[in-house]
Amino acid sequence: MYAMHHALRRQAAHLARITVRVGDDPGRILPAAAGWQLFKRALRIHHTAEDRALWPPMRRALAGRPGDLVLLEAMEAEHAGIDQLITTIDAAVADLAAVRLGDLVDALVVGVCGHLDHEERRALPLIQATVTAGQWQRFGYTHAALAGADAPRIRPRRPEPPRRACHQRRRPDHTATTTTKESSIVSTVRTHTYRVDPANLEQLLAQRANLIAGIRANNPGLLEARLTRHEDGTYTDAWRWQSAEQMAAALAGAAGFPLVGATLALTHDASVQNGEIVDER
Repeated sequence: MYAMHHALRRQAAHLARITVRVGDDPGRILPAAAGWQLFKRALRIHHTAEDRALWPPMRRALAGRPGDLVLLEAMEAEHAGIDQLITTIDAAVADLAAVRLGDLVDALVVGVCGHLDHEERRALPLIQATVTAGQWQRFGYTHAALAGADAPRIRPRRPEPPRRACHQRRRPDHTATTTTKESSIVSTVRTHTYRVDPANLEQLLAQRANLIAGIRANNPGLLEARLTRHEDGTYTDAWRWQSAEQMAAALAGAAGFPLVGATLALTHDASVQNGEIVDER
């Protein structure tokens, strides 16, 4: 959940930056920006998955607790408000309302980041207290199924510190930023080596993308998953985790994920090793 929220914050901050550049017409830039279409799709997939697979079982579990049910209603209302704002922005683009568009995009960034903060602060503790492991897995499956073939584009990359992207939403493009490597964090890598028949490669890539999206939806500790094809025809599939504990928790939960077995069945001559990052430059 946190990983997807980090990705949405980054995308929102990027959209805000491209609509405030001096001398540019946001009405021309925004619809041409690939990030706008991707952001809309990622946001709607995430919210739809919550509306379909997360809030309904929570509502049943919280029956008789009106104070907690009000929070779920607030989450759904915030989803609806964000959707309406996106519709309004698209209408402003169509009407070439450039001046109004910048303000609308800024309002969207504030609204999305405010919703994500609200959800993390109030809803996530309630989710952890009421949602079963099976229900949480179903949410991950729903999220992955909605993303479909777009999962490789939508799946979040390495998480940023919480809320940082939102706080930078109005920073001009020319402002320099400095990134400090968190060298004190020891990452764990689980590397699979295998072969794939050429006839199965396309199916493997599609299933692998959905598998990663589903696991990431439940395990924010997955920092990256990199597949490399070597000259001898073998593949190495390296999954980098923030910690060994997070990797172990994900492996335990993956036992009930049907895509794991289905994806591994497309490989042969497979082996797996765990390791730690000891130096990175």
